[in-house]
Amino acid sequence: MTITDILAEFGAYYINQGQNMARLYTLLHAKSATDALLATTPTDDTVWRAAKASIGSVMQPFQKGWTPKGDPTMEPLAISQYRMKVDCEQYPDELKVSWLGFLADGNLDRKTWPFIRWFVEVLLLPKAKEEYELEAVWGGKRKEPTAGTAGEAYQVMDGLHIARNRAVLDGKTDPISLGAWDTDDKVLVQQFEEFVDGIPHKYKGAQMLIGVNETIQTRYLRGKRALYGKDTDFAGSNLKIDYSNLTIVGLPSMKDSPAIWATPMGNARKLMKETANMSQIRIESVDRLVKLFTDWFSGVGFVLGEYIFTNDLDLGKPVIDSISPLAAVTAGGTAITIEGREFTGTTAVTLGGTACTSVVVVNDRKITCVTPAKSAGDYTINIVNGFGNTTSVDEITVS
Repeated sequence: MTITDILAEFGAYYINQGQNMARLYTLLHAKSATDALLATTPTDDTVWRAAKASIGSVMQPFQKGWTPKGDPTMEPLAISQYRMKVDCEQYPDELKVSWLGFLADGNLDRKTWPFIRWFVEVLLLPKAKEEYELEAVWGGKRKEPTAGTAGEAYQVMDGLHIARNRAVLDGKTDPISLGAWDTDDKVLVQQFEEFVDGIPHKYKGAQMLIGVNETIQTRYLRGKRALYGKDTDFAGSNLKIDYSNLTIVGLPSMKDSPAIWATPMGNARKLMKETANMSQIRIESVDRLVKLFTDWFSGVGFVLGEYIFTNDLDLGKPVIDSISPLAAVTAGGTAITIEGREFTGTTAVTLGGTACTSVVVVNDRKITCVTPAKSAGDYTINIVNGFGNTTSVDEITVS
C-alpha cells in the first residue's frame, strides 16, 4: 500500500472529520465484453480436444460399374487453457495514523477491517476482470513464469489474436483483403460492406457478430449516419450490416488493433475451470499482514479455423515503434533497444541484413541487442518471427 502522498498532504495522524468511503474515488474499470462472443465450455481438461470431420466429393454420373468415391477425413482440433492467479498482500496498520484511519479497526484480526472488504470489492476483483479483458482474452501471449518473479497480465494465456493469426498462418483462414481502414468514415462503412461480400456464400446466412475495436465501431456509426441518415429507417444505434446477418460489436480487448473478425456462434470458445474463483478471494492474516489470493483456469480459441472471417491487418508480424539510439559505430558493439509489439517468438534481428548479437526478447514489447560491424552508412532493422518479418522505417546511422 502506498499512502505517501496522503501522509504528506493530510499529516501522519487520524482526525475523525466525517470522512468515509464515499470520499474514496477510483478510476473506472473496463468491463468484460469479449466473452459475449464466446461459447463457454466448462471442462476439467487442460487441453480441450475435438476432431474436424470432412468428406470429399460423393456425387457422380451414373454407370453400371462400381466406382466408389468420397473418403472421410478426420483432423485433430485442440484449445488449451491455462492456470492463472492473483496474489496480493496488504499491511493495513499504516492506515491508523492517517486521514484514512476510518478504514482501520480495533479488531486484532486485520482481515476483518473495513479496508479489506473495500479493497477486494472496489479495487482488486474489478482490476483482475479488467486485465482479463484488456490484456489476455484478445492480446494474450502465454509465457511460463520465471520462478519467484511475478509475470505480466498478458502472459497468462494465448488470446484470440494469436488463435486467429495461427489459423491464417496454417492456411485454414483466408483473409479478406480490405487494406488499411480509410480515414473517411463513409468509405469505412463501405469497407465493412466489402467484408461481408467477401464471406463465402454458404456462410452468409449464419448469424455472426463482428469484433472490432471501439474506435472503429464509433466511426462506422458516424459513417452510416453520413451515408444513410436521410433514410427514414436509419437508427443511431444500428450496428447491423445492411442485407446481412452480421452485427458489429466494439470490443475493449482489441484496443487499437485494426483487425476485424467474425465467426458463426459457437466456433469461438472460452474454456472454463474453477472460474467462480474470478469473483471470490481467499483472505488470510499472517501476523499483521493480510494476504489475498485466488486462482482459476481459462483459455480461448476457435474450433475451426475455416470458419474465421477476418481482414488482412495485424496478422502477427512484428511492429516496430522506436529504436534507440539511432547511431552506431562501424566496429559494432552498440547496445540498442527496440520497442513495439509482437516480439514474442522472434527468431532473428538484423541490421542492414547482418545479424545483431546478444538478442534478448525482454517481453512482447521490447527487444535489446548489440549491433554488428558494418561499414559507414544508414541501415534499417529487420525483425523476424513465426508470422513474418518487418523492416523499420527509422534507420540507424553507422559511422
